[in-house]
Amino acid sequence: MISSAAQKWCLRTGWLGLSLLATFGVEVRDALALQIHGGPEGLYVHQMAHVHYFFALVFFLWYIRRAAFTSRGWQFLQLFCLLMGLWNILAFVGHIAATHVEPTSLVQDSHYLTTRLLPPYSVNNLVFYLAKLDHLLCVPALFCLYMAIRIFYRAAMSEAEEKNP
Repeated sequence: MISSAAQKWCLRTGWLGLSLLATFGVEVRDALALQIHGGPEGLYVHQMAHVHYFFALVFFLWYIRRAAFTSRGWQFLQLFCLLMGLWNILAFVGHIAATHVEPTSLVQDSHYLTTRLLPPYSVNNLVFYLAKLDHLLCVPALFCLYMAIRIFYRAAMSEAEEKNP
């Protein structure tokens, strides 16, 4: 087990390294944060990844529930699996809807964040629009994962302190 002094040293040097890299390091011109899939093959592989991730989350949720872990951390982890599973379904449906949206249905004023959906609204266009709100599932899911990890970490640290006073 790493001592608390060693943990503090790692955190300080890590922040120092990141600060130096940000100050004197790489010059970033384009972040390229969005991934565009080429051809239909990229979309197929991406959709298969959503299906695989969904089934992995379902299995993990089933395993946690079967093992009857009851602490608060495990409850947060179950909620993470549930929300991320719903996010995968929403993203999967949204990707399908995106392939059927007419380019004339979208107008972009100045940049990506100002894209609007134009009337007349079809069911597909509304599904596409609602699927773009996937952060309403993803962000709470990631918060639940953070809370689960934090609770597990604190429980492990208190257990280690009890063993080595």
